[in-house]
Amino acid sequence: MLATVTLFQPGHAQRVAASPKSKPNIIFIMTDDQDYVLGSTDAKWMPSLDKYLRKQGMEVPNFVTSIASCCPSRTSFFTGKYCHTTNITSNGNLRGSVTKMMGQDLDHDYLPLWLQDAGYSTYMVGKFLNGFTYKAVKKFGCPKGWTVADPLIQDFTTDSEYEFSEDYPRAPNYMTNCQGEVQTYFGDYHEEVIRSKALTYLDDGAASGKPFFLYISTVAPHDAKGPGAYPQVPPAYRDLFPGVKAPRTGNWGKPVPAAVGFSKQTPNDFNVTDIDGRYRARLQSLRAVDDTIDAVMKRLACHGLLDNTVIMYTSDNGFKLGNHNMAQEKFTYFEEDVRVPFLMAGPGVPRGVYVPEVAAAMTDLTATIAHLAGATSGNISVDGAPLPLDRIAAAYPSPNQPGAPASPIRPVCPGLPPPSPQPPPSPPLPSPPPGKHGKAPKVPRPPNPPSKRGLLASMYDAGSGFDTVDMDAVDMRSEELSAQTGGGLRSLLQAGASGAPGQPYYGNWSNIQLIEAWLDGSMSNLAGKDYRVLRACSPFQAFGAPMDPRSGGHTCYKYVVLCNSRSLAGHGPVRQLFDLGRDAVELQDKFTQFKAPYNGIFKRLYDRLDAVLTVMSYCSGATCRNPFIVIHPDGSVTNLEQAMDVKFDDLYGGFKKFSYKRCALYYHPQNESADLRLVPEEYRTWLA
Repeated sequence: MLATVTLFQPGHAQRVAASPKSKPNIIFIMTDDQDYVLGSTDAKWMPSLDKYLRKQGMEVPNFVTSIASCCPSRTSFFTGKYCHTTNITSNGNLRGSVTKMMGQDLDHDYLPLWLQDAGYSTYMVGKFLNGFTYKAVKKFGCPKGWTVADPLIQDFTTDSEYEFSEDYPRAPNYMTNCQGEVQTYFGDYHEEVIRSKALTYLDDGAASGKPFFLYISTVAPHDAKGPGAYPQVPPAYRDLFPGVKAPRTGNWGKPVPAAVGFSKQTPNDFNVTDIDGRYRARLQSLRAVDDTIDAVMKRLACHGLLDNTVIMYTSDNGFKLGNHNMAQEKFTYFEEDVRVPFLMAGPGVPRGVYVPEVAAAMTDLTATIAHLAGATSGNISVDGAPLPLDRIAAAYPSPNQPGAPASPIRPVCPGLPPPSPQPPPSPPLPSPPPGKHGKAPKVPRPPNPPSKRGLLASMYDAGSGFDTVDMDAVDMRSEELSAQTGGGLRSLLQAGASGAPGQPYYGNWSNIQLIEAWLDGSMSNLAGKDYRVLRACSPFQAFGAPMDPRSGGHTCYKYVVLCNSRSLAGHGPVRQLFDLGRDAVELQDKFTQFKAPYNGIFKRLYDRLDAVLTVMSYCSGATCRNPFIVIHPDGSVTNLEQAMDVKFDDLYGGFKKFSYKRCALYYHPQNESADLRLVPEEYRTWLA
């Protein structure tokens, strides 16, 4: 136990640790389906998030999830791997959900276990993964690595209801540590129960004498259960924000091209009243999350842990409301779906800064947490990299967020509750019919059983730590590239890597993210479409300066290769390219502006984006963190700006373009086609 001293503020007592722990506590808050592009994190909707994290921490506006779907995105966070590595590609139990994640033993080597090995207590409350039902608990037990696991139990009753469903139970259902019976909190609201449990586990972590990791996974702003249902809103919030309407962005009600096929082709083909009502309900539900942030900050103050706790806030995916002529949904590669909130505050985090020059993804958060916890040794293998916090701090020695305070604003402890067990929930439900529910297993799964990991498991273990790369493989590909480009590959390489004059420089940070999906849901406009997307941010301005005055002179290019079975055989995959700095709403596809045969700046950019997309599509470990190492093995090129040097035009122009042989509901590289020089050897038989 840590020694404590008592400090007094007017009317309140708080416990303060006499000496901070050497490792920070880490609190990670993940919401469900929260948009960023539509403004749901703004101060007028979430004042505590704005006060404690945005204005006293760091906001990364170019943060994305690599897949706009709940279960694959969360699996990517827990494992630190892209979904082409885990092969968790769906919310349904055939190609995703807790059934496949735990069935493949992915919880035997993932973040909570790494943190425990680094000396952390670990706590989880709220949603774990889709499909975490009583039936799943009975089959798998609790996921490994948690000091206390308190996951929300979903209450599907039939297989047809379960498959592809994301519905939450109408009342909160929990089973602490997957023991005993499901306890249902009748009359309570999801966020209130999650908040109460989170504060209890924060108290436990503070008392443990060890650093702790607390994972708070909210229900809001996801829709409640039932057809057409809005998000669940507690009574205290139901009168908030009268008259608010969903933002009428430039792509509002505008259909996507018929070749893409995500939307109907008649503009504004949706119920505007329903969209506005849903938007307001989402904001109201998020006010309950904001109150959780406020409560967590005050509880940290009570325990004297404000100066030794890092807090991160994000969402598993974004959301559309009328954008691109889709009434409501996610799953696509558009910014509304993949660009999600990311705010972070705490020791070592730059204070009050907005960082448009750094682009990051969910796998980078896994790496960042492991790095902060000192869990970066051994056999840990992730596809992301720790955020370059020291370089960001050097680039921003002073706050640049409007309204950031000159000195920290510290919450006041309202007093700790007396030590007592958590208020008991309502009595358990009557015993369900045989085969549906029953008593959960009290014996945990045996440790480390033989792996049952599925497709391509043998190649998913490449790379370990944060700095390794298979240089033998790189050298082999270097020789192949030399042969194809007339020899002397190194003569094509840049001599060094440095930042552009006047631009912040973040070392080897590539600013490259992969977005990918194999859509298998029940919606006919989406099902059966596959896509691979490269999102590359850079100060290189191919088509002019970015329009956003807060861009820092950086733009982001989004290059799309989409498989639509209706047109693949006759026309090949659909290709799109957007310059997000000049076209934030993704309406100006450069492939419609520049016609084949391509030349000039468009061809040069297209060649580079496609080659890097190919590398990222089959990357693991170090090649995900720096895909340019495959093309430039001496390491002299680490970002798009350097790669755009004209002396590399022949090199990039000589690569075969990434494509699809067939569209499928599932991931397998045999359905794709790529330049074999850019992919690991073990993929080449399938891709030939």
